[in-house]
Amino acid sequence: MKIVFLYIFMMFLSNTAYADKYIYPDVGEPFDVYLEHVDIYLEENKVWINEDNKTLEKQAVMPYEIKPSSQCASVTGLLFIHGLSDSPYSLKSMAQALLGECVWIRGVLLPGHGTKAEDLLDVKFSDWQLTVKSATESFSEKVDSLYLVGYSTGGGLALDYAANSKVDLAGLILLSPLLKINSSLDWLPSLLTYFTDWLDHDESDDYVKYASIPIPAMAEAYRLAFSVRSDLTAQKVLLPVFVVVSDEDTTLDSSVTVTYFQQTLLNPNSSLQLYSSDPTKSTLKLNDNRISVTQSYSADLNVSSLSHLAVHVAPADSHYGQHGDYRACNWYLHQESFSECKMDENNWYGEKGELLTSKSEHGARMTWNPFFADLIKDVRTFIHATKNESK
Repeated sequence: MKIVFLYIFMMFLSNTAYADKYIYPDVGEPFDVYLEHVDIYLEENKVWINEDNKTLEKQAVMPYEIKPSSQCASVTGLLFIHGLSDSPYSLKSMAQALLGECVWIRGVLLPGHGTKAEDLLDVKFSDWQLTVKSATESFSEKVDSLYLVGYSTGGGLALDYAANSKVDLAGLILLSPLLKINSSLDWLPSLLTYFTDWLDHDESDDYVKYASIPIPAMAEAYRLAFSVRSDLTAQKVLLPVFVVVSDEDTTLDSSVTVTYFQQTLLNPNSSLQLYSSDPTKSTLKLNDNRISVTQSYSADLNVSSLSHLAVHVAPADSHYGQHGDYRACNWYLHQESFSECKMDENNWYGEKGELLTSKSEHGARMTWNPFFADLIKDVRTFIHATKNESK
């Protein structure tokens, strides 16, 4: 009973927002004004990887807006919500791929992101909720059909908003969504916050993503995931939902995502795309004809599996793509292995695990999706089939 009381007390504390510390989209102001405010905020607060590349680094983490190029009888809005420790950049290749003549796109920056990892120390998931709420309500007044497109924590926030809002959304597009962190000790950061702020605190070599996440922010992600699962258990979601997940995801628990999809996301037009290195050996229970499975292993591409960072990124992405300027090797603690991972021209890519290790002692984390073009076709089909369903 004492443990239950302590948890409830911590949940109460975690929902105390400190809105005056962050920049939020305002329902009553143009999105251009929000972009101007964020630009100033980043200029004053961002830690630069390379002082000579300030313009590039700032633009990469900026929220963004792409309006329809012409007058349309009906406009579809897509609001992109990034993940924890990430930035709007992570979803830009997806946004660009889903551009259309009558598609209006906006991407927001979650509080605590885009500057330095220390800015996540005091953030609450209620701050993230406020960003999504404000951005969604403002955008819904401009478009005829509105979809929330959320990656990881952004996917959890999209589900959270859909479960607790009266705004008529056309649907959700969830990319490796946060329903449960992939650990039996996912609750532990909520206790560790009373003792320390960091498990590790590394400088980032990636100008669009933090290398380390402070323990308080991990605790907030856990609380968000717990809240989302509770909402889904209490009330099934009839809104159409498109879900993408990798079987080998080491960040989030794919089995929980699949289970909640089958049991709580009940719209017949909902679908789930699962990537698995070997579908014949998958332990996931797929008892739903709305689920499609794609084998992600490719010897031709030196790909063992898709990581948590990969499913939503285009191969042509200039930063994370097949020939991009960044290779994710930060899971190596020793400089020699890190350097070999970065430099090996014939390296393998995947999610951390025995399969990748068997292919390379210094394999890199996969950051792009070889099946991205097919994924975009499926998302477009989903939008076409569902955009008028809520009317």
